Amino acid sequence: MPCPHHDIKIVQRSNRQSAVAAAAYQSGERLFSEYDQKQKYYAEKRGIVHTEIMLPPHAPPEYADRNTLWNAAEAIEKQWNSQLARRIVLAIPREIPPEQHADLLRDYCREFFVSKGMIADFAIHDKEDGNPHAHMQEAFQKGFEDAFGKTDAVILPEKDIDQSVNAEGSAVYKAVVDGEMVGGAVVIINESTQHNHLDLLFVKNGVQSNGIGKKIWFELERIYPNTKVWETCTPYFDKRNIHFYVNVCGFHITEFFNEKHPMPDTPDDFVGDGNEGMFAFEKQMRL
Repeated sequence: MPCPHHDIKIVQRSNRQSAVAAAAYQSGERLFSEYDQKQKYYAEKRGIVHTEIMLPPHAPPEYADRNTLWNAAEAIEKQWNSQLARRIVLAIPREIPPEQHADLLRDYCREFFVSKGMIADFAIHDKEDGNPHAHMQEAFQKGFEDAFGKTDAVILPEKDIDQSVNAEGSAVYKAVVDGEMVGGAVVIINESTQHNHLDLLFVKNGVQSNGIGKKIWFELERIYPNTKVWETCTPYFDKRNIHFYVNVCGFHITEFFNEKHPMPDTPDDFVGDGNEGMFAFEKQMRL
């Protein structure tokens, strides 16, 4: 039996992350955050086959409600850099039958968390069409390697995807054609300013040049008609993406980030621009 994928991350307020948003994404439920007074809901989140909250004996019974639980967790943590939750992603080996998955996770959560006085909120995802994160990473990896050749570096690390997905105001979309996932997007919506950001947009390898990226983009415009300005960025080397944003989607270039003019909040280990810099784009929708 192969060793399963096991990834642990901290949901941190200093990274503009929300425990309520993370719980909404994981469970597929519509939750309301009392911290920022915003609803958290990921309309395109599919493939959730089971959700469950496990409480230790001393926990208030009302914490069995997901909205109550995670708002309480956020209310307790007051600091700007508070650690709000731990998020653990496990890949269950294919050899284990689906009817055993819930019991397997209950045993895991009971042994490592609940028995130690912690609350466990878990969900089982079975997308059937594969992992969207993997498709997204593959698409970005191919774009980089088409320009620079094969590399061992991960161009779009899982942590960067999770940071976008769990950011305040994020919404995640999956594009499906004839039952098959062919692409997707992550947007960050600022309800107060309506200056919104396209964080990630990808088309699955093998289905490019079919107008799917264009359809994804203009569907996002339709979904968010109150947007005043859309913003995004792409690497200098990626001429196809530059053409897509400028000539297909109607963006214009506003700034060029490089070694002498670094992009704000860029991680030290970022390699996705091939050390050639990044273009920032804007699209003015209305005044």
